[in-house]
Amino acid sequence: MCGIIGIVNRNKQCVVQDLLHSLKRLEYRGYDSMGLATLYKGGFLACRVQGKWEALREKLYKKSLERPFEKPLEGTLGIGHTRWATHGKPLEKNAHPQLNSRVAVVHNGIIDNFHVLKKTLCHQGFHFESDTDTEVVVHLLTRYLHEETTPLGACSKLFQTLEGSFSLALLINDLPFIVAGKKGHSPLSVGRGKENYTVGSDAIALGGLAQEIAYLEDGDWAVIAPHTITIHHKDKGPVEKSFGNTPFKPLEAGHHSSSHILHQEIFQQPAVINTTLRETIKALPDALPLDMHSFSRITFVACGTSYFAALVGKYWIEKWARIPCQVEIASEFRYNPPPLFQKELVVFISQSGETADILASAIHVKANRQHLMALVNMPQSSLDRLVTTRLYTHAGPEISVASTKAFTSQLMVLALFALEVAHQCQKGGSFVDKKHQSTKALEGVGALVSSVLEVEPLIQELGEELAKAKHVFFLGRGLCYPLALEGALKLKELSYMPSQGYAAGEIKHGPMAIIEKGVWAVALAPFNACFEKNLNSIQEILARGSRVVVITDKKGKDFFKTLHVEHVLCLPLSQDTTLPFLYTPPLQLLAYHVALAKGNDIDQPRHLAKSVTVE
Repeated sequence: MCGIIGIVNRNKQCVVQDLLHSLKRLEYRGYDSMGLATLYKGGFLACRVQGKWEALREKLYKKSLERPFEKPLEGTLGIGHTRWATHGKPLEKNAHPQLNSRVAVVHNGIIDNFHVLKKTLCHQGFHFESDTDTEVVVHLLTRYLHEETTPLGACSKLFQTLEGSFSLALLINDLPFIVAGKKGHSPLSVGRGKENYTVGSDAIALGGLAQEIAYLEDGDWAVIAPHTITIHHKDKGPVEKSFGNTPFKPLEAGHHSSSHILHQEIFQQPAVINTTLRETIKALPDALPLDMHSFSRITFVACGTSYFAALVGKYWIEKWARIPCQVEIASEFRYNPPPLFQKELVVFISQSGETADILASAIHVKANRQHLMALVNMPQSSLDRLVTTRLYTHAGPEISVASTKAFTSQLMVLALFALEVAHQCQKGGSFVDKKHQSTKALEGVGALVSSVLEVEPLIQELGEELAKAKHVFFLGRGLCYPLALEGALKLKELSYMPSQGYAAGEIKHGPMAIIEKGVWAVALAPFNACFEKNLNSIQEILARGSRVVVITDKKGKDFFKTLHVEHVLCLPLSQDTTLPFLYTPPLQLLAYHVALAKGNDIDQPRHLAKSVTVE
């Protein structure tokens, strides 16, 4: 959600190309407008657009063509921004940088006290041109620059005055450095490279520029100059930060071909699953608390797709380890926190490790002296640095906004975690054989997922038909219920079609009222203990004129011939350990091909952001 980049080049080279490349890398966060500004000869040169990266690049170089002997913009230091609209519509006037003749600002997050500040500044004669809370920062700092004896004194006063959870980077018109700072959970990093010093929302933004990165904490602000980075804290003055290697290689977050990134990431899952399996087995002995058997309950806290992964994890934990397990939505947890047991393990699941609701929940739990654990994809993210222990999901950077490979890598970590917890908690070693058998089954999941992905041609044909539906239900029981929820979310995210996931037995408790011609159902029906019950639900839907897609296995396939189900996808046989991995990719591909048939923006669906860093 929004992205910030700031670059100071030490080699006298124009900064515009580096800013453009970094903004391209920030696209994955989700955005609706974009812009950049450079400092040149004591003034600002800026370019902003409503729309995507290509529109910004075109506007920059159109200006250049009108002035063929000049570069698009000059300057060796500058700031850039991808904006996801909060205050004010996604219009060019609301795009960042927000600036006047004295100050230019890019900002992520919310300024909570901007209404009060704006009212005061208006009375003092400042004129506002945008609808953003960001413009308050521009004019407030301008006022402080007149009042304070030094520019850095004015910046310090600015960060003390602003309230909320935010990060920002700014330029002052006659000073050769960038000032950046943060409050609350909004992430911000500073980087050191061979040719430049940088500041950005995350390690991906700084990839290819910085070889070393340091992470700013709540209340930190930094001065990024051509040859130094100085970090201050609101209460402590100058502070030292340790710099570490960037967690991703420069090309890992880039576009590798002309096809959709989401499609690539779906097909990366066999390799990601195998890597996650291998690395998690190595990490588990050190990651789990030594006294797992003493925990009276495990609570998962997550959002969106990660929440559905947690529901699968709950099933495994309770079935294998026989420990009570609950799953909480992070945005609800923080405002209505459930009572926590004295001996309780709280596990936070997040792809980015920067989600505002997750971080606020983790801070609350930490204050209650519980044991915190994270399942996270991004090393050195805010969540990673906050918890006691962690397991990484090893999906690599997930660039497409809709999550795919992060989900299946979370499932792999949860399966291995649940097996290890059960092994520790089952007395007398009775679980040893089950753990060994299940681990062997998981070792074969990558190859099975590769075979499942081969059904894509059938799903492509199905997607073109399903794109005409007016409503889609996803139905499942047991382990398939959270997968139905995830399938409905994927279709909703990518196709913008109304879709809902239900426990199959609940279809009679209300949803049946809208079953009619034009409504489709996607039923997850493996041949297991729930199979006959699933058959009943499917027959009831067919009897009311709705069309049904069944995803089943070789044993279940024959039963649907007599029901005249038009579309049956046949997958390999599965067990509880492997089922979620096999039934997930067809749902992802189905959502992809429906969106493709509708001509939607697949990698950056409208109104969505990858990392939700504001409430």
